[in-house]
Amino acid sequence: MPSLKNTCTKFDIPVPPRGYWAKLQAGKPTAKAVLPARAPGMSDEIHLGDRYYWQRSLTDEELLGSLPDRPEFSEDITLVRERIEKAIGTFKVGRVLTIKHPAVLKLLAQDEARREKQKTATYAFSWEKPVLDTPFEQRRLRLLNALFLAVARCGGKAEVRGPEAREVTITVHQTAVFLTLDRPKVTRRGAAQGFYPTGSKSDPLRLAITEGYQREEERAAWQDSEDGPLERLMAEIAVEIVTAAELKYREGCVRQFEWRAKRKAEREEELRQRQLEPRGRSGSASKGSSRRALTASWTRPRRCGGPPRSAPTSMRSNKRRPEGRFVRPRRRSSAGRSGPLPKPIASIQSGTAGFLRRLTVAFPGFGGRIRIPPKRERQRRILVG
Repeated sequence: MPSLKNTCTKFDIPVPPRGYWAKLQAGKPTAKAVLPARAPGMSDEIHLGDRYYWQRSLTDEELLGSLPDRPEFSEDITLVRERIEKAIGTFKVGRVLTIKHPAVLKLLAQDEARREKQKTATYAFSWEKPVLDTPFEQRRLRLLNALFLAVARCGGKAEVRGPEAREVTITVHQTAVFLTLDRPKVTRRGAAQGFYPTGSKSDPLRLAITEGYQREEERAAWQDSEDGPLERLMAEIAVEIVTAAELKYREGCVRQFEWRAKRKAEREEELRQRQLEPRGRSGSASKGSSRRALTASWTRPRRCGGPPRSAPTSMRSNKRRPEGRFVRPRRRSSAGRSGPLPKPIASIQSGTAGFLRRLTVAFPGFGGRIRIPPKRERQRRILVG
């Protein structure tokens, strides 16, 4: 569990300087730091010594208690965007990687390991080749590096996963934003005109903010065009990524509140229905009376002493009460006591050459037999082991 000081530092809560409590106890004047505004994407709740509330199930006492107030955010999103623009500022994408982000350094180390492995390997496989050697991948890496360094000014932490470094995630404090940076999808018309990726530096790039891995829902997207490449839009993209984290956090708070209100109403209805259910003898008597009323409604004449012509299967029986009502027979075991359904006895008649001829299944105590003839007699054999 992290310490209290580390937790305060993580959530931008000012910590008193050394000697503050001694001065306060001695009666000397002290100055209190002002609590700054909540950073974009940061949670307004801090949990110490326990998991977050969305990672555990609420108890009935918590669920049936009073609902908290509906989440409201005093600061407008336009003001939040202005703060983000001021924090990020302006930056350029260089032609050479001078300052490398830790996530980019990790990708370069993995690529170097693949290159060294291919030098000593007997067979070179295509999926083990270095990924970042082409001019297209080098440009893509420079864009990611500049973007990661920009969002780090607002507390963003980047992570790149996947064998080809295509799963990009930027976590702004406690909110994750998913990105895709790759070639645009080629439509049928583009494929017919010969627009295929060549791996060269001239291939266009498209950056999109998505709702998750391998999901097509997009919040915003940018692409190389005639007006200019993506390098000119990186400052705008960085601001939009941090703003999307704040919007995503606010939507999650409202969604959590609505889920809790709905779950509370469902739980209250479950408890109310449980109280209305009959218990003890009254419940069994009500079930028996309804069954007798349903049985008495069948008035068609019986044939050969059996059940009514259209009677339900659950009421068919040769056992008859004096009142003329039919009762479902109880299943009896071989010992005469109530028990589970006895296992069927199968008898197999085989023809010449050991082929299956007839299969008969009998249920002891019920007097019924089921014959299962094969569809094709000479396609099934009886294996005698």
